Amino acid sequence: MLNGTSDTYRPGGVISRHPAGRPCDDPACSCPVTAPTSESQLRAGRKADEWDAWMLSADQYQLRRDDRGGAVGIQLPSDPKRIRRVRVSPERKRALALMAALQELAI
Repeated sequence: MLNGTSDTYRPGGVISRHPAGRPCDDPACSCPVTAPTSESQLRAGRKADEWDAWMLSADQYQLRRDDRGGAVGIQLPSDPKRIRRVRVSPERKRALALMAALQELAI
């Protein structure tokens, strides 16, 4: 998924069972969660999203804070140094090819 070669999300979770080979009933245990999350169930097997890699200089990152001063996220700039398309959906590729073909006909 990270390098843009997967067309779909995986159909199931990465960890199918507890690393020790048994269920863990200790809520304070630091072992990884093996049950699928609602987000992973929504994405399971679906088409992968498009995404871009944004290259920013360190001084372009700004920490966003709420009214009480707590950190809530990062404000990204509107002028990144570079944007690289990592994954384009097959639908977009077909649409871009169709647009290019139509533009060739118009010329």
